Amino acid sequence: TGVEPMTAELQFRLPSRGTVLAAAVVLVWGLGGCSLLGPKPSTQMPIGDPESVNIGYVLLYDLVAKQKDTDKLLIIKRVSSEVRALIEELSNAAGELNDELERFAKQDRLIKLDRRVLPLIEALQRENAQAERGKQFLETSGKEFERLLLLTQSGVLTTERHISRVMRDKELNPERKAFWKGAVKAFDRLYAKLVKLLEDQYFTK
Repeated sequence: TGVEPMTAELQFRLPSRGTVLAAAVVLVWGLGGCSLLGPKPSTQMPIGDPESVNIGYVLLYDLVAKQKDTDKLLIIKRVSSEVRALIEELSNAAGELNDELERFAKQDRLIKLDRRVLPLIEALQRENAQAERGKQFLETSGKEFERLLLLTQSGVLTTERHISRVMRDKELNPERKAFWKGAVKAFDRLYAKLVKLLEDQYFTK
């Protein structure tokens, strides 16, 4: 599937500091775990109730809807060609997954992507972490910025990989199960590429 090219307006109109901060802070969603479902449910049977299934869709949608704009940071930040290529690939993949999730929501009224599923304290904790990381993005440059960006995306991809694995095993609808299988493969592939880039260029051996 192709991704539409950036419009001339997006290519040449630099975003405000606030816009860049907003794009930056959303990259830290995957850094922490979350406890959403109360007592530990059985892991042996498919999820039967629609609300539990919907949570998985909401969680991934919240990540990819923001992650697809990661490449906007590169409008004002200089990075290596390798980092740019990976971030653009990641943003494109997130955009395609975002579109598929929205399509599912239009087809099935039980998938409600705008639902709030995080407890208040968890949501506030994430907002605090996002604000801190966004400030770090704006204050760094060069290799330091690249390393910070890749480490942040590593955390996000880790969360996405595990959400997708759980949903792949628990989803009963054949079409949507195939979607989750594809998501697992995509996230695993991107994660492997990112880790290799980090190890090769940003960590001493």
